[in-house]
Amino acid sequence: MSRPGIAFDIGNVICHVHMNTFYDFLVKEGVVQDKEHAEEFICGIQHPQDLGLYNIRQGFYRFNPSLPKKTLQDLHDVWLDIVVPAQPMLNLLETLLDNGFHVALLSNIGYDHAGVVRQKCKVFQRCNQHFSCEVGARKPTKLFYQSFALQYSWSDGVLFFDDRSENIEGSKGYFNGIQFDLDNFGTDEKAADFLRDTIEIRYNIDLK
Repeated sequence: MSRPGIAFDIGNVICHVHMNTFYDFLVKEGVVQDKEHAEEFICGIQHPQDLGLYNIRQGFYRFNPSLPKKTLQDLHDVWLDIVVPAQPMLNLLETLLDNGFHVALLSNIGYDHAGVVRQKCKVFQRCNQHFSCEVGARKPTKLFYQSFALQYSWSDGVLFFDDRSENIEGSKGYFNGIQFDLDNFGTDEKAADFLRDTIEIRYNIDLK
């Protein structure tokens, strides 16, 4: 039985993103002075990364061409490792797909992490993937949601879970957005149970 579509962000919804680990590495290696400067720099390069204009190594090389190749490689490796899938969330995606739901992943994500999540999260192969680095637009712009609507022809009103309020606001007219942050629950199991309960109530279904 085919059921409606449900959309999810990836970072802090399906996967944990341990940014502090990366900030600590940058400070330890002397790439930046302190955590505040690390946050400021990452914020500055995040948008072009999300749009696929360059990867993390290229971003830091632009910032400091004198950085040793080993440092660039090490920061690339640490950057890849900060994204950690929450297994209960992956299990929930499998359950939804097995119950006939269409699942979409709408993410502001660069090519580095896009490759990581596709490798670590095999269930993503069964989902519609709408990644900012591949479509040339990012949340919360209307263009991001419009391009999804044009490509997949989903009707408005389907559920969309994202951790950022501005993305929920931007999705209005395309999705029924619900703000959800994986880190606000004591365990990943509790987070997945919350989503399961929300979906079951919304669609009057008992997910098997």
